[in-house]
Amino acid sequence: MKKLFLSIIALATSTVGYAQVTEQLTATLQSGTATKVFYGNDGLKTAIAEAAANDIITLSSGVFNNPGAVDKAVKIYGSGFEDDAATGVKLTKIEGTLTLQNEANLVDGFGIEGVWVNGDINAGGTTALNNLKVVKCRFNSIVFRAESSQVILRQCYISGNVTQENTAKVTGLMIQNCYINGEIGRGFNTESGIMVDHCILTAGTAYYSDYYHGPWYYTNTVINRFITAGGVCYNCIGAQSFIERSGTYANCYYDYTNWATLFGDEQNNLDYLKGTEPRSFTIADTYMGNDGTVVGLHGGTYGWDKIPSTPRIISSTIDSKTSADGKLKVNIKAVARPVTE
Repeated sequence: MKKLFLSIIALATSTVGYAQVTEQLTATLQSGTATKVFYGNDGLKTAIAEAAANDIITLSSGVFNNPGAVDKAVKIYGSGFEDDAATGVKLTKIEGTLTLQNEANLVDGFGIEGVWVNGDINAGGTTALNNLKVVKCRFNSIVFRAESSQVILRQCYISGNVTQENTAKVTGLMIQNCYINGEIGRGFNTESGIMVDHCILTAGTAYYSDYYHGPWYYTNTVINRFITAGGVCYNCIGAQSFIERSGTYANCYYDYTNWATLFGDEQNNLDYLKGTEPRSFTIADTYMGNDGTVVGLHGGTYGWDKIPSTPRIISSTIDSKTSADGKLKVNIKAVARPVTE
């Protein structure tokens, strides 16, 4: 991470002092010690085309066109999936569904952080997908289309479902401190292994009474629909009938009167917004898990924090004139964030 930050700063320093600048969308590709910058809505697509496995792509704020299927284990870092009012940094958005097409099994170790994917994330093609990490992102649903293992979804706003196609088996799927508006894989291969920790499961798109989640392991989570028989619920909050349908449960809380009193913000639902602003979902500390932290988004090792942990590009400008060698003069400013692993 230090190399990435120093490369960006070096790039910015080399371009200071040129006038007539214009704000630009940028995708900064770091491959080893070499750094390239690509501009405009297709900057991400071009950066991916030139990248090799394990390269790092840092996106400025703004909206990028869909890059097409990604078949390289690149790391993509944006400025955040929401505007940051405290710093004035705007969000990074990728239009459309992001597909990790691993026909050649080339995407092991793919990572994405701090991005709003304005569609689904399709994970996998015909071969296995391993070591996928999606952190502090917003997207609709994530759909596993091939056998997958060691997947982390952390501090994400998921407006749809966590699901699968082709009876894909997913093992070692860890969902931590996520807000999920749909269901979690009741249709997964029965040999799948999924742990849901310190999340909020709203099932807000439910249109029939038996809308439910799969038989997975749920800890320190707010649950608003049935857990399939065979599931396990520890230290969870929800209606007694939702939780006890799982079959195995302990130390769960059923004594809240409504969501408004649970969260203390006078809104009696689990909607992500209060008016036009995102809610904090802070829960009274009387609802504690056996890990000693509060149940819900703010507990556990990775409390609810939407600010990316990586360096963020806060502005990028381009000189309207070219230098003697025909290259544009670019100025990129970035701020460092503490890395949380």
